[in-house]
Amino acid sequence: MKPTIFVIIGFNSSTYGFARSLHSNYGIKPYVFGDEEETSPILFSSIVDCHPVRNFYDKHVFCRVLIDFAKKQSHQCILLTSSELNLFYIENDYDQLSKYFIIPYPKPLVNESYFDKHLAKKVCELAKIPYPVTVSLTIENEDTFIPNSLKFPVVLKPSVSALYKNLVFDNKSKNFFIYNEEQLQFVSKKIRQAGYTSSLLVQEIIPSEQYNEYSVNGYIDQQGHLRVVAFGRALLGWPNPTRRGNHLVIVSVTEKEQTLLLSLVHRFFSVHTYYGFFNIDFIQNSQTGEMVLIEFNPRQGRSHFYCELSGVSLVQAIVDDVVENQPFIKTELPSRSFVWLDASLKHVFDHLVTSQKERLENEITSNNIDFTWTYPYDLKESQRFKKHVTIKINNMDKLLVTSSE
Repeated sequence: MKPTIFVIIGFNSSTYGFARSLHSNYGIKPYVFGDEEETSPILFSSIVDCHPVRNFYDKHVFCRVLIDFAKKQSHQCILLTSSELNLFYIENDYDQLSKYFIIPYPKPLVNESYFDKHLAKKVCELAKIPYPVTVSLTIENEDTFIPNSLKFPVVLKPSVSALYKNLVFDNKSKNFFIYNEEQLQFVSKKIRQAGYTSSLLVQEIIPSEQYNEYSVNGYIDQQGHLRVVAFGRALLGWPNPTRRGNHLVIVSVTEKEQTLLLSLVHRFFSVHTYYGFFNIDFIQNSQTGEMVLIEFNPRQGRSHFYCELSGVSLVQAIVDDVVENQPFIKTELPSRSFVWLDASLKHVFDHLVTSQKERLENEITSNNIDFTWTYPYDLKESQRFKKHVTIKINNMDKLLVTSSE
């Protein structure tokens, strides 16, 4: 591979997934930047070069630190992000950062439609992809808002996650299940008081079996070709409010499910130009059988390492595209069965219903089971990393057990 510098923002599992992929595929050690107050096992990893920075996410610090770093490098730099909030920071300084970095995410003018989930709904409408009935709750209309097109219970969530993530208030959740109009007004007022200024989405709840979700991650190259795409069936999500919406266990999909999801992905990107990584979540309506798009992110998902387990490499896709300039031949699809976990198998089983246990047991026979964090090379090379990964997994197990009590 041509000499290339990879820079990743954030000390979380998404970052480590990229770092692990880069190391296992190319032997590359990426540079990772984050705030010095962040805590994570990645700080003790042997496969990354970590740079904790005081007040890194301050608007006056973020861009300066990254550009100063890039100016010192003699090879091209690729800038990757680990979360929607971090991508939001990159987009704010896109004009400056793009002079020094290749940024494999949509440009700001394109990305406006995706940071605001209410605007992303319009893409689904153009592509004729099922989307939950959704209405927008704004500062202007929330006091008199009556969701005539919806029936309680509903889901309430921010339309711009990046503006919501750092807010602090009691009983905060990634999204809220709302059972009546009084609760809707109470929760929305609490969110506003915490400082959230964009619109809130009030959304119908899709009838479905317990956590019957599907995750899709992929990469579209500079010419608009779908280079790679991977699919996973999410059998379980985190039950506690602060992690609600994050997956706990993902398994490979059936051939029929893959065919359906792939057709929806092609349809989604057929109505507009797109470049970079993406993550889409679907849920299957148990009454109609149709796949409903419930989330789109203009970045890879937090649990994207399952792509590697499926035989699809997101980092290889970007290397082939922007580093090696290899021509597109065909879309790379998953080739292996897998089980991706975010907590120990025993604790996951305790939370599954019978049908989900059967699905998981079928996938376990492949012996392709892994966490993002459990990279054998790193666990062997760094005892401090191994110690902190063990602590992290134990804490995840305790969190899962506590949330069910």
